[in-house]
Amino acid sequence: MEVSSTENQFPTPRQMMAVAAQLYLRPLASILLIGSAWVGAGMWILLLQQPLLAIVAFLALSIIEIISQIMARGDASVFGAMTRANALLCSLAAAFLMGPMNLPFLLQVVLMFGALCVGLYFTLIFRRLLRNTSIPPVILPYVTLAAILAILIPDGMSNATHHFDWPAVEVVGFIDLPHAFLQTMGGFLYSPWILSGAVISLLILAWSPAMFLAGIIGWLMGALTSMGLVASGFGSYWPPASYNFFLSGMALGAVFFLPGPRGMAIAAFAGMICALISAVLMVYAGPSGIAYFPIPFGLTLITGILALDNPAFAPGVRRNLTWFERPEDAWIKDAWSRKRWGELGELLAIPLVGPVEVVQGFDSRPSHRGPWKHALDFQRPPSGENRERPSLFGEPVYSPAVGEVVEMRNNVADNPPGMANYGDNWGNYLVLRTGAGNHVLLAHFMQGSIAVARRQWVDYTTYLGVVGNSGRSTVPHLHMQVQKSSEPGAPTQHFSLANYHTFGGENGDTRIWHAAGTPREGEIVEGARTNPAVYQLMTASGPGRSIFTVTTKGEVPDFAASNGSIIVEAHLTEAGNLVYSSSEGSEAELKLDADAARVIRIQGAPGTAMVMAMIAAPSVPFCAQPGLRWTDVLPLTELQTMQYLRKVLSPFEVQVFVAFECECLAVPDSFSPALVIRSRPLKRYPGLPISCTMTVEPLRDPARIVAEYPSGTVTYLNASFEPRSM
Repeated sequence: MEVSSTENQFPTPRQMMAVAAQLYLRPLASILLIGSAWVGAGMWILLLQQPLLAIVAFLALSIIEIISQIMARGDASVFGAMTRANALLCSLAAAFLMGPMNLPFLLQVVLMFGALCVGLYFTLIFRRLLRNTSIPPVILPYVTLAAILAILIPDGMSNATHHFDWPAVEVVGFIDLPHAFLQTMGGFLYSPWILSGAVISLLILAWSPAMFLAGIIGWLMGALTSMGLVASGFGSYWPPASYNFFLSGMALGAVFFLPGPRGMAIAAFAGMICALISAVLMVYAGPSGIAYFPIPFGLTLITGILALDNPAFAPGVRRNLTWFERPEDAWIKDAWSRKRWGELGELLAIPLVGPVEVVQGFDSRPSHRGPWKHALDFQRPPSGENRERPSLFGEPVYSPAVGEVVEMRNNVADNPPGMANYGDNWGNYLVLRTGAGNHVLLAHFMQGSIAVARRQWVDYTTYLGVVGNSGRSTVPHLHMQVQKSSEPGAPTQHFSLANYHTFGGENGDTRIWHAAGTPREGEIVEGARTNPAVYQLMTASGPGRSIFTVTTKGEVPDFAASNGSIIVEAHLTEAGNLVYSSSEGSEAELKLDADAARVIRIQGAPGTAMVMAMIAAPSVPFCAQPGLRWTDVLPLTELQTMQYLRKVLSPFEVQVFVAFECECLAVPDSFSPALVIRSRPLKRYPGLPISCTMTVEPLRDPARIVAEYPSGTVTYLNASFEPRSM
């Protein structure tokens, strides 16, 4: 019988650090709406100023993990950082309010354990209640328990502040504001001292300047509003509650909504609203001290999200769905997505085979106007010497989306050429409901040609019918629009076409690929078709280890002039994306979408092998063929030579993206198995090559990369590739 080795029985130091971060650091950081372990480590400085509360915090977090393991029954922990933070804060609130009561030690332990359990209970309830809403639970469970405790122990706050020797904060004029800010910033963690305020400010500033700026704006507006209320005879002793102003401005201006100029305006408004809520609570619930808990922040957060998440009330304000990460990173991801895919809206495939012309586009006469301006009409483009337009009558129509047929009509007679049926606007039509809840209307089918039924599920390959000339139509054409309701003719909303070609060049023979876009009126478009050889090559990439040799010629930037070799490791993520990591410290992540392989993450110096590969091909459409052109963008903020300042300023519309024009030079065929892509930046940037060419071969992935600079070249050659297991 074999005995397992001890090295498999004991965790490594790295594993122990990861566990410690999960149990004792991230819960504290999440109180600041931050997911970083080092921020949590800094937060312990605040707790250590109150040894009793620090001990309570350590014990509470340990008990939470025990409960989590019992509930998980050996599986992964069921409590995330935010859940642990709520239970921790509930225990601290109980310890703070009951400390001056001189209760027996055992009773204090029982009460604090009860508060912890109630915090977990409230967290589960809020998660359930808010699961289908846009409101995150955040610290709402703790806020609820704090309100209950403040009401049950009306003198608890005043007694506790005397017991723990909290300093008084007086604000007579503007000169007192900096001191008041630093002294009150730690109040939400029961540590209202200048050191606490300085530590928290530095932690937030280091994590995200945007968060700190939004918080400062919120605090100043809240403080000025409170001073105005006091001068007018309203309000009360507001400084100890003023950390609520900072949290409100930070949360709404840079965390739950993307930062930027709008975010700073939201932060100012949030600070003012929070000050008003705080003043009302002080006046009507003053003896309980309820306003000195983060209850004004919780109320401001709920009302702010409900108001700003409504596009009709706050157009242009963008929600941050990944709010636990650095706001600047979230802004870059959102902006990168919009530059690639355009503004939010339904993405539709072109429902016709072959080139078609947009004969009437968005917001154009005679009928695409007002509430119905988001619509496209398709016909065949003119051809031949006489430039005659072939008829689209009888051409097959395929589904532009995945969805369900919800409305249709199939019995309207087709009009003679030049005639229209103004009494039956849409003629024969059908309406599809997509997975996003939108409705796609396709109109003017041939009478009796619709081949699907209500409640039938369709996808991009589903044959729907043929083009006719029914309804308000003088020539055969296909009308397509997106609308919110299923009723034919409902007001339209913006949408884009996906994965299609347009035609450029002097003779219109250059194909230009678009991942998504809205074609102009008069533009000829055609749905892109996958090239099987390109698709097979790009989807066959897998884990492995490559050794690249590096050769330079002429004058190149210092960071690129590194003759020698580079090791590149490729591995798959849980999501199925391929991550390339080089011995130079660069890294890139590749995602396979339905239409193309795309770079979704890139970091490292511009002259490293992986960065050059991504610059050469930020995206590779599966429809690639020789001569095909397209444009794509990469964020400059991820390149180390241009990183920090651009990232900090990115939410304020500083140029952080570089656009590349890409061209397919060769695709796999019977003569060569290689795919060759060349790109060049549309604008010169320091450190970037003037062009970059990448050759992709089976199994070897990037086989050769050539970066051209004004006076020299750098060539990366994949000299050895060793496949690895999944």
